Amino acid sequence: MKKTKLTTLLTLIAATVFWGCPMENYVPFTEWDRRFEPLGLSAERLRRISHDFEVHLWGVCYHCPACNVGRLNYYFGTYNGWTVMAWARISVGVPSVTVAGFDFDFGGWNVIMFAGNNNERIYDVRDALELGFLTLRDIETMYERHNRRETYWRFAHD
Repeated sequence: MKKTKLTTLLTLIAATVFWGCPMENYVPFTEWDRRFEPLGLSAERLRRISHDFEVHLWGVCYHCPACNVGRLNYYFGTYNGWTVMAWARISVGVPSVTVAGFDFDFGGWNVIMFAGNNNERIYDVRDALELGFLTLRDIETMYERHNRRETYWRFAHD
């Protein structure tokens, strides 16, 4: 009887560790998680934003332990506590996002450009601007960095 309870307890602990979400504390960070660190975004923050974005998009996190961290290919900076990123995806559509008259071209990729903060809030970048979380100057700075190719993940490795 005691062995059965112990086995059940260990199974529940293992399930929590291996299938619980988020698991930032259980899975070591990889080079992929650290790709934006030269631009100022820590691996820990990238995973948190990735998790929050996935929960925002689908209601749950499907891709533990690092959620959809691999799909977040653009980092525009953090402004007033709001981290701005873009999730690249292949689909039919216009491969650009226009925010306050600034046209962000993504070279054939269709993206969702969003802002997230530490309170698990995710907003479309246009909504974040309209709500006052981002300023017009923030958008202009993002646009300038994007045109200098400083927002795409490969920039960290160049």
